[in-house]
Amino acid sequence: MNRLIKYTTKEINNYKEGKVTIANNKEDLIKFVNNVSKKDSKSKIYLGKIDTITACKIKKDTGINIENYNLSLKKDAIKHILNNHSSEKEILRGQIPIEMEDFLKIERIILTADKIILSGKTKQGKPIIVFKKRIKETYILVSCVSDKRYNLEIKTMFKQKKNFATGDDI
Repeated sequence: MNRLIKYTTKEINNYKEGKVTIANNKEDLIKFVNNVSKKDSKSKIYLGKIDTITACKIKKDTGINIENYNLSLKKDAIKHILNNHSSEKEILRGQIPIEMEDFLKIERIILTADKIILSGKTKQGKPIIVFKKRIKETYILVSCVSDKRYNLEIKTMFKQKKNFATGDDI
């Protein structure tokens, strides 16, 4: 089964002094999300590197090769998700509020996406890739590709009751 490639001890040591946290497990990710408002916390977390199987599927659907790119989540993206997609206001938009455990589904959404869409470019010219995955609800994860840092950067995430393929309520 495809899964994110874990970092070697050497890679982990290289990131220790920088602005990146390496997630060795689910607890590391939750701790990072919970500490996002602390000024002394690192600016982003790497969840692992994109494996060959997933990279092939993404390339087939988008034409973009991101094999061995880091799957990254920045503090600003977490703040955006929590501030804009985790409250009861989401219900008024036909969406379901994001909860803490939804961050743990990021890897599964990327690796086993039902649909992968190339959706234009950012203001900086970075390709935007949207991943859609149905896990009871439909999760939509928007990311961009940074060739400079070899990152697939998560920008936002939300979830809906409707089935994205048919438009039907679940």
